[in-house]
Amino acid sequence: MTIHIITTGISALFLVLSFPTVLAGWEIPHSPLFVWIAFVPFLLATREASLRRIWFLSFLLFSLFFACQLATIETAIRVFGHFSFVTSLTLTSLLIFALSLYMAFLPWLSYFLSRKQGEFIIWFPVCYVSFEFFRTYIFPFGGFPWGELSVSQAHWLLPLQIVDVMGSLGLTFLIVWTNVFITEVVCHSRPGLRHAGINSGGDLMRFPFKACGNDDRRTTFFLQKCAVTLLLFLFCFGYGHLKIRSMEKIVQHASKLRVALLQGNLSPKTSSTLKNSMDRLQVYTTEAAKVFSSKVDLIVWPEGAYSFLIPLKKPVLYNDALGGKPLDVSQRLPLSLVGAVTKASEHSYYNSALLYDARGQYLSSYHKTHLVPFGEYIPYRSLFPFLTAVTRPIGILLPGEEIRPLVVDRLSIGPLICIEDLYASLSRAHVQNGANLLVNITNDGWYGLSPIPKQHLLSSVVRAVETRRSVLRAANTGVTALIDPVGRVLQQSPLNETLVIVGEVPLLTSLSTYVTLGDWFAWGCVLYLLFGIVFLLKMRWKDRSSGFSPTRE
Repeated sequence: MTIHIITTGISALFLVLSFPTVLAGWEIPHSPLFVWIAFVPFLLATREASLRRIWFLSFLLFSLFFACQLATIETAIRVFGHFSFVTSLTLTSLLIFALSLYMAFLPWLSYFLSRKQGEFIIWFPVCYVSFEFFRTYIFPFGGFPWGELSVSQAHWLLPLQIVDVMGSLGLTFLIVWTNVFITEVVCHSRPGLRHAGINSGGDLMRFPFKACGNDDRRTTFFLQKCAVTLLLFLFCFGYGHLKIRSMEKIVQHASKLRVALLQGNLSPKTSSTLKNSMDRLQVYTTEAAKVFSSKVDLIVWPEGAYSFLIPLKKPVLYNDALGGKPLDVSQRLPLSLVGAVTKASEHSYYNSALLYDARGQYLSSYHKTHLVPFGEYIPYRSLFPFLTAVTRPIGILLPGEEIRPLVVDRLSIGPLICIEDLYASLSRAHVQNGANLLVNITNDGWYGLSPIPKQHLLSSVVRAVETRRSVLRAANTGVTALIDPVGRVLQQSPLNETLVIVGEVPLLTSLSTYVTLGDWFAWGCVLYLLFGIVFLLKMRWKDRSSGFSPTRE
């Protein structure tokens, strides 16, 4: 059991090192390659284990992974939500526990199904995609997809290109498939390691639920799996190579937008006194003034950068808050996209992105639709009424009711506020509704020198490739960045510096396959899993009706 725990810990370490990682303020070397072998030690440890032990090791694996990924959320909950340390630590621990408990059933179900009927190399990727799909949009608190495997590939452009066809979960499928295949290569090269849990005997090229126990045919299955894996890699990397070349030509000839992104580097922990609010606003006004008179088309402020409430009935800013006034009263550029809290009514507020022209004239706004639990609203408030009393006095933020781009002339902006760039459905909806530019405004200052700001950047890169749109990121303390539709980070700011990024990004209008068809691949995996479970239940019911109890060698 001890060696199983150690190998599971090694898998957790590989998963952690697949993403940007910081320990005691020092950035630890990481690589997207780690995720392609991360599960191999775990799969070798569980190949002969009972289902009960598999569940325990799975829970341990994901507990270690999510603890490393999400530990610093405690600080954000405590500061942003105005909770006590004990309460924020408890909520963070419960989140890690809930995610680990949920994901622990993933390998358990995969082994259970493969030991009854079928191939583990199919079941594990299918189950992983299905579970991640559910975690993205439903559990917990309406979805929390932090740590999705495909996001680790954001800086490896070749395999990343496939997400514009299959979505990010399509790339996750290939990563998990590769992990199982490498495990099977190890087991095949060492016959003593073979076990039904991995070499389950299903015919990959025929009906996937049909069992087979002939050793000669198992060798054939291995060759077939080699061929299928080779085809998958040729498709993924070949498509990536061709797509990068074609997109470079499209980007080169596309119309360009000159933008300026503000990074004020203000601590989110300062109290909201009138003086502090004026000082915070002055920092961004000063930064905006540096580029206001230059030839930029759009200035982007981070989430909440405008430090005063803006009433929706009259969304007027302070004089010269945008950094200047145009000499020509008819001048509309530069436009300014400002992050602020807007007031709908007494104790009812939105986290918003508001668009103004150069004269300070309000044009339109977008309200955040996916709120942060325990920071912007209290989930299951009827079950935990005591939590309402300890939230910040501002009240409960309301979710926006529609996903609508902000349109001015040739520019159609799809705003994504804070963690909304984690959800592919939101960026897809913006592009479907006509957005030719995605803008993520965020404030990751709550997380300090943790890896979360850099991990958050990766999600924006994936959204750029999925939708084939340029993505602008304006973050209060970083990472502020320009990302093109190929997924290349054109400019990127360091953390905790006050600066302005100025650059050009292409505006594209064509729709990717993913934007057109959505999560078709993920839904296919979900249906495949449901079909497999129904098929197995039907066979077991049929066997019981006939008085036959099947066993599997």
